[in-house]
Amino acid sequence: MNSKRELGQDARFLPVGEDGRPTAVKVYAIRADGHIARIGLHDGDAILSINGRRISDHSFGVIRALYLEHRLTIRIRRDGEQRVLDWQAEAG
Repeated sequence: MNSKRELGQDARFLPVGEDGRPTAVKVYAIRADGHIARIGLHDGDAILSINGRRISDHSFGVIRALYLEHRLTIRIRRDGEQRVLDWQAEAG
């Protein structure tokens, strides 16, 4: 990522929830050459937690973590099944 301005520019994020409380952030419109694709997220994935932190009312914090953390463990729901993605930034 070349600048803070690019934060969130390579995908769309939509908070989703139950009983009026956010429980996940869905990811859509992922740019094939973007950071979100390199992490391994797919269109329609629902992010449930990042590095052990569950989704809360502050879904922007989730989006920030995707771009700023150097190591990520992301629990997602894809095609109705929960999965875990592990990602580490390349050195350099």
